[in-house]
Order: sequence, then structure tokens, then C-alpha cells
Amino acid sequence: MNYIIEHEPGIEGTVIETRKDRILIENNKGEYSVSIDVENGDSMTHFNIGDEVKVFCDGKIAESWPMQINTVYAIILLQPAE
Repeated sequence: MNYIIEHEPGIEGTVIETRKDRILIENNKGEYSVSIDVENGDSMTHFNIGDEVKVFCDGKIAESWPMQINTVYAIILLQPAE
């Protein structure tokens, strides 16, 4: 996990929707649909609306609406929802 955090691109945002296989996060650049089929087994995969998270990915973001992040290495919780 430390290697991922130090070497892979990441996007921070607030969880605004949860689904079985994806979460929707939002930051000041827009909304991102993020796969929770993560490659690192230590990653979080259960989230609550309002959680602040950081998504580590391969850097490829489909510019649809919402933007799509499909290759996810890890997701970490920065701050839980209040």
C-alpha cells in the first residue's frame, strides 16, 4: 500500500453516492464514478455518504459525465462522514 500511495496518481473527493460496484465522489473539478473493484486487498471497499477519500488509479480518467475511473489500485479514507 505504501508504494501505491507514494507512486500512483490520486484524486481526493467526497462520497456522494454508493452502489454495489462503484462510488460516486465529488471535488471542485467535478464528479467521478469510481470502481470499487480495487487491485490492492488492503483497500477500503465499503463507504458512507460524506466520507472523504483518496482514490489511487492508473491516471486514466474517461471524460464522460460523470468522469469514470475504472482501474483503481487503492482507496483510502481521509476522513469519515460526520
